[in-house]
Amino acid sequence: MNNQIDAKSYGPDSTKAEIKALQNRIWLHEPDVVYLKEVPVQSEFQIEIFFNQIQTLVDKRYNFYIIIDLCEARRPPAVIRAYLQKRFRSFKDQIGYTAVFTGKNFLLNIAAKFVLGRVFDPDNFSVHTSLEQAENAIKQFRENGA
Repeated sequence: MNNQIDAKSYGPDSTKAEIKALQNRIWLHEPDVVYLKEVPVQSEFQIEIFFNQIQTLVDKRYNFYIIIDLCEARRPPAVIRAYLQKRFRSFKDQIGYTAVFTGKNFLLNIAAKFVLGRVFDPDNFSVHTSLEQAENAIKQFRENGA
């Protein structure tokens, strides 16, 4: 699966290969866990591709979890943060828990908390430095019967 992309803003002029590479950055990590590998430079066009891919993967499943990998991402501008909040709200009732990991990027930790905190209850998301921590957060959320 090719999910390597260039660090640029993708728009309607993107090629079919670029769109496929963007779609390939989202997959089922587990049957009920979506893995989203964020791009370095976000755009509204790319966000729509991502959320359409999530919709395709989860189909009509009411409850799923999401891991967001921000290790390659740059801090998005305010307009993109607002757009992300809008799109996450469209899935709010379906997403049981969101676990984000950023590597050790302090600014992205803050941005992720800001975006998700405006959409989800504080008990329904967490921000981590590694994939393992994010996976454990979802596991713990499941075990606690939430």
